[in-house]
Amino acid sequence: MQTKSKADWRILWVVVLLLIIGVVMVYSASWPTAIQESKDQFYYGKRQLIFASIGLGLALFVSLFDYHLYQRFAVILYGLSLLVGLLVFSPIGTNQDTFAYRWIRLGPLEFMPSDLIKIGGVIMISKLLCMKDKVKNHFTKGFLPVVGLILLTVTPVLLQPDFSTSIVIAAAMGCVYFFSGMDGRYFLLALPLGGVAGVLLLSGEKNAYRLERIRSFLNPLEDYLDTGWQLSQALFAVSSGGLLGLGIGQGRQKIHYLSQAHNDFIFAVIAEELGFVGSVFVIGLYMLLIFRGLEIAVNAADKFGTYLASGITVLIGAQSLINIGVSFGAIPPTGVTLPFLSYGGTSILITMGMIGILLNISKMSRRRGEDHEGNRERRRDRRTYLPGDRNH
Repeated sequence: MQTKSKADWRILWVVVLLLIIGVVMVYSASWPTAIQESKDQFYYGKRQLIFASIGLGLALFVSLFDYHLYQRFAVILYGLSLLVGLLVFSPIGTNQDTFAYRWIRLGPLEFMPSDLIKIGGVIMISKLLCMKDKVKNHFTKGFLPVVGLILLTVTPVLLQPDFSTSIVIAAAMGCVYFFSGMDGRYFLLALPLGGVAGVLLLSGEKNAYRLERIRSFLNPLEDYLDTGWQLSQALFAVSSGGLLGLGIGQGRQKIHYLSQAHNDFIFAVIAEELGFVGSVFVIGLYMLLIFRGLEIAVNAADKFGTYLASGITVLIGAQSLINIGVSFGAIPPTGVTLPFLSYGGTSILITMGMIGILLNISKMSRRRGEDHEGNRERRRDRRTYLPGDRNH
């Protein structure tokens, strides 16, 4: 039974707490960079506060729209996300003085199209699996179309190149297929296919930088002053935090040692300034967010809601896992931001839009609908029988 009910606001409170921590830590991690760039020391912190505030409003706004609209317009939304992704190779694309074209610049505004491709891919695979529900485990009618869709989705991101974001997108879409009841044989087949794809992406002169990252990951101190510098500084930050940390604003590695401290490596600053206790608290918030997201998926009113909610939850969870893993030296350095905490308008707005979708799915929750109907039936029963009726 599907009915409108109150949204699961608990997940929103977790996100709000993460946003507050993000604003504080972005300021703490960015003031040395802001001063070095001859800007107000609060420059990045104030902008993060603006992004977080707009994002919160966006989540509430998106939660008002029935999530079935995304199913109806899935093909259009997906096509637009791919089109915008290809614009990075047009004159409005920019590499921000790096080797990769991952941004679009429109006047003073810049954003990463890959964030749109993430949600576009999840929406599209959710619709595809609903359409192919009866044949999803048929090799040619189900498995191959799903694999083809995943490859089509990650191709524009790989061309930028952005290997780490491609992994996040492929993992999220693959998990949606897995949650839909994927045949275990296809899962075993997908593993070696993924391994072959990884080897191809690491081969060739153009991909030599990826091998360098892996080498520096295995032994960052071997080339401490070059390829291992960033990871070494992150590890120094994490190890110096101790139990309670050095205190907010008191971290040392962010001061011209750890680059991208307010972005890709913000968790290293959190570990240094808030220590083990603060790090565990932040990780606990992400675990709670993932748990709530999966619960919304399980209790969704229909399969599309289940697929969409699980895909969004895996997107946020995988990105969080990769970013935190990089800071601890468990994963080779990548350019994946930490949702809600890393500096960046596009990331916050798109992710908060996803939270709005989760809130709307929870409004249509099957369990909430059943509880609502059950309470109504019980009230009707109480009106039917007289007090003292022995047969009641």
